[in-house]
Amino acid sequence: MEQQYEDEQSMEIEALQSIFMDDLRVVSEGSRPVTWNCCSASSASQASSDVYAVEVWPQSDDGMKDENAEFGVEFIFAHTPSYPDEAPLVHVSSIRGLSKQHMEECARQVCDAIEENMGMSMMYTLVSVIQEWLNGLDMEKQEASLADDPAVLEKRRREEEEARIAALRAHGHQVTPEAFASWKKAFEDEMREKADGFKREKKGTYGEVTGKQWFLQQQAKGEDVDEAPRSEDDEDFSIIDEEEDIFDDDDDDDLLDQLEDQLQHGNCGMPYRLSNFQGNFECPMDVRVGKPHNLQQLGEILNEFDKVKAVGNGHSFNKEFLCAGNGTDSINIVMTELDDTRKYILAPPSPDLWLDMEIPDDFPIQVDEQAMTVNISAGITQRILIDYLSDYVHWDEPKGWTLPAFSWFIDQTMAGAVATGTHGSSMRYGSLSSQILAMDMMLANGTIITITPENKHLWNAAGVHVGQLGIITSLLMRIVPQQAVEKTVYEGDFQGEFSDYVQKVSSDYKQALEIGDVDLIKEILFELDETEAFWFVPENIAWVVRFSHLKRQPWFVKENIAPEEIPQVEAFDANPDMFVFPQNERYQPLEGVPAMAAGDSKMWSRFFRNALETYATEGTFESRKAYLSMIDQGMSMHAGFSPYNQFEVAIPLTNVAECLPRVLDVVYGDEKLYEGFRTPGLVRFTPGESFYLSNAQGDKGPHMWINLEDYVTFSDPNHTPNEKFFKVIRLFVEECDARLHWGKAGFQEAVDSTDYDVVEKYGNNWCSFGCAVHQLDPTRKFSSMNDTFWEFYAKTSPNGPTAELSSIMDTCCLSNGPFNADACICA
Repeated sequence: MEQQYEDEQSMEIEALQSIFMDDLRVVSEGSRPVTWNCCSASSASQASSDVYAVEVWPQSDDGMKDENAEFGVEFIFAHTPSYPDEAPLVHVSSIRGLSKQHMEECARQVCDAIEENMGMSMMYTLVSVIQEWLNGLDMEKQEASLADDPAVLEKRRREEEEARIAALRAHGHQVTPEAFASWKKAFEDEMREKADGFKREKKGTYGEVTGKQWFLQQQAKGEDVDEAPRSEDDEDFSIIDEEEDIFDDDDDDDLLDQLEDQLQHGNCGMPYRLSNFQGNFECPMDVRVGKPHNLQQLGEILNEFDKVKAVGNGHSFNKEFLCAGNGTDSINIVMTELDDTRKYILAPPSPDLWLDMEIPDDFPIQVDEQAMTVNISAGITQRILIDYLSDYVHWDEPKGWTLPAFSWFIDQTMAGAVATGTHGSSMRYGSLSSQILAMDMMLANGTIITITPENKHLWNAAGVHVGQLGIITSLLMRIVPQQAVEKTVYEGDFQGEFSDYVQKVSSDYKQALEIGDVDLIKEILFELDETEAFWFVPENIAWVVRFSHLKRQPWFVKENIAPEEIPQVEAFDANPDMFVFPQNERYQPLEGVPAMAAGDSKMWSRFFRNALETYATEGTFESRKAYLSMIDQGMSMHAGFSPYNQFEVAIPLTNVAECLPRVLDVVYGDEKLYEGFRTPGLVRFTPGESFYLSNAQGDKGPHMWINLEDYVTFSDPNHTPNEKFFKVIRLFVEECDARLHWGKAGFQEAVDSTDYDVVEKYGNNWCSFGCAVHQLDPTRKFSSMNDTFWEFYAKTSPNGPTAELSSIMDTCCLSNGPFNADACICA
């Protein structure tokens, strides 16, 4: 038993070291407390190991610790021999700004938390309790100051605001067409100087206050608004002529190119190494990298290679679908490298720029406010798009624009997000694929076609196509005006309150289907509209997040989304020089954190629950800020903290009432499958869709999605599979008839791809998609590394032989149309 305690204590310290890193330090013998809070003085001799200390500070507005705060606490702790079945040794003291009475109150908070968490590793929880207490103290101090002397506070606030605006203005001047040429040269010189030192820094203004946000803040305060402040990067934008690139194309500039792309791509291997954004799921080294500057070069690359696959920022967890092939005849084309896209990512302009100059035709985001649409180049990320739309406030819509529904992860390219059916949680608008109105796609022969709902067959094939039909070059999408959205958060048990609620909606929906009451169906599905939930699996806790606004009404809800019609756009050919490179030397992939594999799952769940509190802030916000999406800082932490694998299952709503209780009984049963989880799951809902490969395919109606992450396998020193986690995925697939998300893992790790019966999951739609594949890509250029997965078979009679669909297309595929189920059987 003693060894068990020692092992658990050791794992907790490893976990805390991975979380707090250098902030966690060992306290020397002479610096240890004379007395301990919550314990008698004599218990100091009972410490079973080293004594540790960590400084705790209030959180700033961005969720980071604020070491400039007026007060902070030093938390000192040590394990006792039978911890966590007996209380640890703890001591709290003021770093600055706290009285003796304050520290007595802090000690009481810590002691209460110890009693509540006996039997569990609790040190991270105790740090969180102290931080929450400090946050409350900080708020009380601010409110007291305001109540004591509002005039002084207002004067100080004005002075600080004026100083901030003056400092921001000092970084640049008003950008005009006349200043543009001068800036361009200065920017090029600056980039070359940075390359000399090879110090890579990611640039962008996502963390800054935008002009629109500042304007609305000042307006809400009743102040005159003469001029908005400028951020440091406000003058770092440009639209560069097609003939005049920022850098020369000489081989000597390779170092400079790599600097540029590090700014653009952050932690991922693209565009020099073919892997995902954490350096995992690497393609074979023989596979080439394509970095075309324009669509003409893209067409030439297609003509030169037998196997081709488009990639973006590497937000993929499936090597077999990510990689074009295995050898030198294969190439992955990085769509963020097209000139119009790359220049914008490197130096993103604000829409303010268009007040003084015309929007160039090749600018990668073209807003049409009258039509309420936006045309986007394929390599633009979802984050860049929705931030740009949010700031598009100077013309018809003073509140700015947004996508009708966007996803949690927003750093993937728009083309990649659409190709895999990426989604948010909306029973009105569905996935991103359901929000597109037209799609330009380059085919295997280098020509570009425009696919619209007018061609129902190709539309249903292209909406979710996993890169199997061609390469998306641009998208036309709906946009809607931003509005005030109220966000509310409820906490409860996942198995219990939340699952009971979802099961009831599922049962009511099935009954309404049986009686065919359309109005009742809409009323029931409205319960799930714009509802999301974080599932902290080890703790059985749900954070249910709901949104309300004027345009959220039951009659807007859709059970299934039908495509709309828009005009056809003319296609063109492409065919000049090619830009092809071998992959660079491998990075060392991001290393795992052993404590993630060996540590207490509930402790890690509490850690991530604390980290996510920013997303659970209630209130009324503009659309861009209200709906859940990972903030820029959160994405940086997510990408660089520890490697992981992401899975998502889509469960037909009609199955939820029966299957969800069965799965949860196993998760929280004797096998303790919850121990395989560290981060929370994310639950969302969408209506059915008509796309052949949509995981919410319309014949099964609305779906419940659960996104889950495996942090254990990569952090285990031997990469031992996380079987408790994988079993949960298999339960959802088998018990709930769930489908796996095309852009995520599971096809090899949790279920054997040879046992994942796509015909059973997708029915005749699988073969209809096969018809489109052979119609648009007869040589199978886009079939990817796992080309055996993307094979299509049928037979012409129940007892007849099974044949490749390509060999019997005249019989089994209607003329340029879907699968002919009257003549053939999909096999």
